[in-house]
Amino acid sequence: MQPIPWKEQFKIDVQEIDEQHEVLLDIFNQIVTSVEKKNEWQATSSIVDSLIHHAYRHFATEERYMIKHQYPDLPLHIGKHLDFIKKVTTMTQEVKEKGPEKQKEMVAFLAKWYYDHVLVIDKKYSQYLDNKGIR
Repeated sequence: MQPIPWKEQFKIDVQEIDEQHEVLLDIFNQIVTSVEKKNEWQATSSIVDSLIHHAYRHFATEERYMIKHQYPDLPLHIGKHLDFIKKVTTMTQEVKEKGPEKQKEMVAFLAKWYYDHVLVIDKKYSQYLDNKGIR
């Protein structure tokens, strides 16, 4: 898998969230590069830890905005955030136990998650803000 370049279509037009999406994408790309170089898992896992840390921060930011603007799908969105953290944590353990083949599976999951999260889930929130005339 190749790193994913930042694209304008990833923007949801909330500057703080867009900046965090860029950071998450950059960290994901670091994971891709590390896996492609067949680095030791210890090096890659520290990048995954960074991804989880930034994901927590990002999710808190999104949820703060959603609470502020009374986003009706907030409980569903929070559930998606929790599912992501659980899945990455589980996959990290599987990689430790089962080896390099699981690393590529994790990268594929993260790529799909990023596209789904930004282009589907977060775009719904962005449209909600537009429909409410907030931006």
